[in-house]
Amino acid sequence: MELPFVLARKPGKLPNETYKKKFDLEYGSTSIEIQKITDINENQKIVIVDDLVATGGTAIACAELLTENFNVKNKNILILSVIDLSSLGGSKLIKEKGFLIKTFINYE
Repeated sequence: MELPFVLARKPGKLPNETYKKKFDLEYGSTSIEIQKITDINENQKIVIVDDLVATGGTAIACAELLTENFNVKNKNILILSVIDLSSLGGSKLIKEKGFLIKTFINYE
């Protein structure tokens, strides 16, 4: 497919300089990082792959790293999740922030 691939990881796991975003989880808070040197530009459509959306914190933090540091528009970011725990409100919050979301399995 020859598509660019950018990792978002826990602090200290990526080489080179990174952008960092703090966010809350249902059980505390943490942060996530992406490298400053990437092929991302403001006109690209981006897919964020997350295994599970609960409160939406991780997915939103990743998306906001892209909007805040690379000027990617919210409408150009799709969050693709295997599982959505919709009763925890994460997918609803993702939509309210203007990001797209698609999931394979929904548990209420």
